[in-house]
Amino acid sequence: MTISTICNEQADILMISGVIPGVARQLARAAVITLLALMPSPALLAAPRPDSPGQMLRQLTAALLRADRAAAEALTKGDPEGIAALSGAEPAPERADRLEGDPTELEIKLLRPYEVEGRAVQTEEADSLPVGATALVAATLRGGQTQIWRVVHTPLGWKADLRWAARARAMAEQGEALETEGSPAWVARQLTLALLGLDHDRAAQLLLPGADPNLVFLGAPEQPDPSGHLQALALEMPLVVLAPGEAARMADGRVALGDDDPERRLLLGLFGVSELPFLLQRSGGSWRAQPQPWFSLMLR
Repeated sequence: MTISTICNEQADILMISGVIPGVARQLARAAVITLLALMPSPALLAAPRPDSPGQMLRQLTAALLRADRAAAEALTKGDPEGIAALSGAEPAPERADRLEGDPTELEIKLLRPYEVEGRAVQTEEADSLPVGATALVAATLRGGQTQIWRVVHTPLGWKADLRWAARARAMAEQGEALETEGSPAWVARQLTLALLGLDHDRAAQLLLPGADPNLVFLGAPEQPDPSGHLQALALEMPLVVLAPGEAARMADGRVALGDDDPERRLLLGLFGVSELPFLLQRSGGSWRAQPQPWFSLMLR
C-alpha cells in the first residue's frame, strides 16, 4: 500500500466526520508522514533483542552511523538529549553495513564487573542478570576513537544510559556556568582537582568536618601528574546525581544508594575509564563530601 493510498483513506475518514475535503487531505498527509517518521527503521525491527552490552552497542553504533535517530533512541535510556550529544557526524551507512557484517569492527571491553545493586557479579551470561544491573564498557570502532558507555539491563534488554553524554554536552555548551559555586557537582569537581594537585588544605575544606586526610590521599603519587592528563579528565568529568534506589560502589567497597533526602546527594562521575562516586551531605549550610580513597579509582 502506498503513502498516497493511506492518505486518501485517512482523508475519507476525516470527511465523513465533517472536515472540509481539502483540509482533510492536508491533515491526513501530515499525520501519515509524522507517523512514518516516528516508526523504527526496518533494520531495528529486524534486529534481535540485545541480550548483552556488546550486542546492544553494535546495534546502537550502526544506528548512529546511519543517522537513524529512532533506532538509536530505542537502544538508549536516561536522557533523550544525550542522542544529540552522540549525533552530528556525517552519516556513514557503508561503515554500518561493514559493522553489521563483521561484529569485530567494534571492539568491546568490560571495564569493571557487572553490578547488581552496586555489588559486583561475575557472569558470562549478561542476559541472566536482573533488571537494573549495570556495566561500564569501552567500545572502539576499528580505526576510530574509544567511547565509554554506562549501560543498564532493562525489561527490553540492555540499553545505553545517556545521562552522562547529555551532561557532557551541557558542559561543553555552558562551561563553568553549568555548576554554581558550592553546588554538589562543583564541590565534587573541586575536590577532585585538589586531590590531583596534592593540595591537602583545599581538600580538607571540601570534606566533612573531622575527615581523615590520610584516607583521601591514600595511594596518592609523590608529585602531581606533570602531563596534566588527569587534571583534564577532572575538568571534563560529567557528574550525574543518582536517582533514589540507584546504587554506586564507593572507593572503599561500600555500597551507597541514591535517595530523596534533600540534605544528601550521591553523584557518579565518569573519570576517563573509571566511575568516580561522591557522597555529599550538607554541613553548616554547605555541601561537603564524605572521605573516600579516591586515588584507587583515579589511578586505575
